[in-house]
Amino acid sequence: MTKPPLDKSPNAYEELNILVGWLASEEAMKLPLAELEDQIANRVDEMVRKLVRDHLDMSTEQLKSKPHGVVDADSAPHAGRKSDPADR
Repeated sequence: MTKPPLDKSPNAYEELNILVGWLASEEAMKLPLAELEDQIANRVDEMVRKLVRDHLDMSTEQLKSKPHGVVDADSAPHAGRKSDPADR
């Protein structure tokens, strides 16, 4: 699986690796199951919030960079066509 471009937050993958490393730690191994599940849920929830925020930021940037107006298949700008009431 290829990584999506997360230029804004390259540490999303780092955070996942930190979580996996923590799960193998002595500290995590000693936790009762309910506490372990709570810790994992809290950490994953935070990662998901960051990923969604980064996705929304990237989407906003892409929308800002898209050309406005009418373009043809070759992305050449056109003035557009006024609607003709006879076409309706």
